[in-house]
Order: sequence, then structure tokens, then C-alpha cells
Amino acid sequence: MGYIFALLSGLMYGASDFFIHMGSSGGKANTTQALFVNLVAGNVLLWGAVGISWFAFGLPSFHPAGVLFFIAAGISTPLFARYFIFAAIQRIGASRTASLKVSEALFTMLLAMVLLGNHLSVLSFAGASLLMTGIIVIIQESSQFRHEPIKGIRESATARETAIPSPISPTGMASWADLASVGSLFALAAGLAAAFGGIFRQMAVQFTPSALWGSAIGTLVALLVTIFSAHRGGHLRNWPLTSRETWFYSLGGIASSAGMLSFFYALLAGSSVSVTAALKNISPLFTLLLSLVALGAAEGINRRLVGSILLVVVGAWLIVYF
Repeated sequence: MGYIFALLSGLMYGASDFFIHMGSSGGKANTTQALFVNLVAGNVLLWGAVGISWFAFGLPSFHPAGVLFFIAAGISTPLFARYFIFAAIQRIGASRTASLKVSEALFTMLLAMVLLGNHLSVLSFAGASLLMTGIIVIIQESSQFRHEPIKGIRESATARETAIPSPISPTGMASWADLASVGSLFALAAGLAAAFGGIFRQMAVQFTPSALWGSAIGTLVALLVTIFSAHRGGHLRNWPLTSRETWFYSLGGIASSAGMLSFFYALLAGSSVSVTAALKNISPLFTLLLSLVALGAAEGINRRLVGSILLVVVGAWLIVYF
């Protein structure tokens, strides 16, 4: 049963990136507005699960240090990592973003070595090499394919506010290669932020052993910070989101939170952390499949991209499993 939940976690995370991609294709909302909708939906699911847990098992024992680490994890993952994911998908699409996000495994390995004193096995080193090779190929491939479905980054008035100035573009808009490079950096930044979130969560459960409550607390903090940022930036006025965008961004938030819950229940069902993490990291394959079925050629799926995604997934599997 633990393996089923672990696979479901990978499916949900992969579906989340796909739904965000579909919402971004409207091109009317900026990243903060999209993240707000995504986090509201995610909080509804998580706090619903918390309510059921509270009714069934009561309150867990909270330690101040555990709560602080959960808050730090929430700022790192539901806030920064998702923000970077939105920004990356707007530029390079869901399949490439999901694949580069798996760099979380590499960053986690490095952070665990530095912060927790973990040692690197030969197979983990081989996995890191495969993962880095796949990342390099995806970055190069992304700069050569112009991703047409995501119109918002170039065409919407909101996107113009966040456009990247480029000296090689007479209109001040960045070329596709520039946008793809920045999108790749955003995706890698999401992996780094998620890695920090994982380390903070690992520290938190040593004091407050409830990943469910911790995920809900962290996601709520992420929503509150997003509301504060959106209010100060005036992003909540003149709401530009259509019902279609709201629907897809909400589905993305629900799927992401469902991925967290599935990961948690996989561990409760007896699956080891290494196996659960390895199965979760096949999420790019689910994103790739959904994009291929729904978008076809528009997503720019080619053999080079598929091969590099497989390299990333196998590399991440070797890192976390060994």
C-alpha cells in the first residue's frame, strides 16, 4: 500500500505542474495572483485533512522548534518553490520545468552532506552525474525550442510588467533563448527551495512528529505571505483571472497538496523514505504523458527531451535510493 501512495504522490506532483501550465496559457494573471489561487485551494485540502485527523486522533504535541522549522519549510517549499515553478512554466512549459525541478534530489544530497553530515555512496555519485547531464541537455534543448502555448509571458499586459529586458531585442522584450534560460534558472531555483524545505521538514519532525500538521502549517504561512505581498503590490485589485484559469490553478494547488498527503501516507503505510522519494521523483514522466496527450506537438516533445527526462529521473532515483 505504501508503494501505491508513493506512486500517487508522483502522479499528483506531475499533474500539478500540468494544471499550472494549462492555467498559464491564458496569459492574464501574473505569478503572484496565480500562486494565491493555487495556495488557497491547497490549504482547503490540507486543513480538511487536518480536521479529520484532529477529530480522529486529537492534537499532536507541538514543540516551538518544530513549529518554527515547519514554518521555514513552508516558506521554502509552498511559497518560494511554487513561485519559481509558476515563473518557470510560463517560460519553458510544464515538462521541462518538472524535469529540472527534480534537481531537488541533487541539492538535497549536497545540503545533507553539508548540514547533516551524510556520506555519498558510489551509486549516489553516479546518479548525481546522470542528473547533472540530463539537466544540461534540458537547458540546451529548452533554448532551441520556442514554446508557443504559453502566450502570457509575451503578450499580456501583466506579463509585460515582468518581462526581461534584453539588449538584443528592439522592443525591450527578451528573445526566446533569454526567456528559456531564465525559465531554466527558475526551475532549478524551485529545486533548491524544495531541497531546503525538505531539510527543514526533516528537522521539524524530530520535535513535532506530524508531517500532516506541519505541511498544513507551512502551506498556511505561504498563503499568508502571498496575501501580504499581493495586497502591497496591488495584485488583488482588478482581478484578471478567468474562470478557466482559476479552475486550473486551483486544480494545481489541490494536486500539489494531494502529493504531499500521499507522500506522508506512503511513509505511514510502511514505505521507506528512500523508496517513497524515488517514486515521487518520477513525476516528470506523468507531466510528460499528460502534456503529450493534451497538447501534442505544441509542447515540443521530442526524443532529446524524453531522453534527458529519463536521465534526470534515473539519476534522482539513484541519489535518493542509495
